[in-house]
Amino acid sequence: MSSLRKSSLIIILIGFGLRAYRLGSNSLWNDEVGVALVALLPNLESMINGIQAHAMAMPLDYLIIHAIIKTSLREFVLRLPAAFFGTLTLAIYYRLSRRLVEEKAALLAVLLLALSPLHIMYSQEMRFYASLVFFFYLAVDLFIKAAKKSVLLDWIFLVLISGIGIYFHIYVSLWIIYGVVWIIMNKKIQQVGKSFVLTCLFVILFAVIGYLYFGAHQKFNYPLLPWGGTLFREIALGLGWQELPFTPLPNIGRSWYIVCFVFFLLGLMTTLKSATNLLLP
Repeated sequence: MSSLRKSSLIIILIGFGLRAYRLGSNSLWNDEVGVALVALLPNLESMINGIQAHAMAMPLDYLIIHAIIKTSLREFVLRLPAAFFGTLTLAIYYRLSRRLVEEKAALLAVLLLALSPLHIMYSQEMRFYASLVFFFYLAVDLFIKAAKKSVLLDWIFLVLISGIGIYFHIYVSLWIIYGVVWIIMNKKIQQVGKSFVLTCLFVILFAVIGYLYFGAHQKFNYPLLPWGGTLFREIALGLGWQELPFTPLPNIGRSWYIVCFVFFLLGLMTTLKSATNLLLP
């Protein structure tokens, strides 16, 4: 095993440690309690009815908690699936990064994700956010593999994984947007166009069925900016450029978020330069 591969393994183990640290120290908060109450229901029919009452909810995360809750009601145990999904995300993100950039850059990318306060926080919640990120990155990774090799089995596996991921969270289907951009930038429309379109149709079918069954009846009226911030601030929070308003003290200060923003700019400039080179005759 090369030194860089060993370093990636160390980073992933550190990432798991950060996600497991104090995992059960806080009691379940409002949304986690909602998941637990549904998971405690006695049968599948009552659980489905409970899931349908939750905003943006799909069943697989609840079913996992339903299985675990039979063994323990401790917060640490109930949050373990999120911590494992968060750690698996580091592994798949490293593999994905290695498909796109050189290995040293991939190592830096997974290090930033391993230390990300936002990702650590969502990897410690008994909710569907950690599994959403994992299946999204896994789908992107499988898409790039399928697009480069254009093997039928790879496209079928991508549909299967996307379908499973969508029933953790419907936003997993957004990997399609990435796929469109990748195909255009790499001028692969003729090579993979038909396979990609068919794959997208199946993935969208999974998403539509899930939405119609679990979400179409919902009439929630949440404001676009529920905490009164600006649209730019909400986007910046989501991208990890600003500190979350409810981060517990002591926090790591603004330096981390500045580092993330600087690396974003460097990555964007490198990507645009590569895209320009691809488009040149």
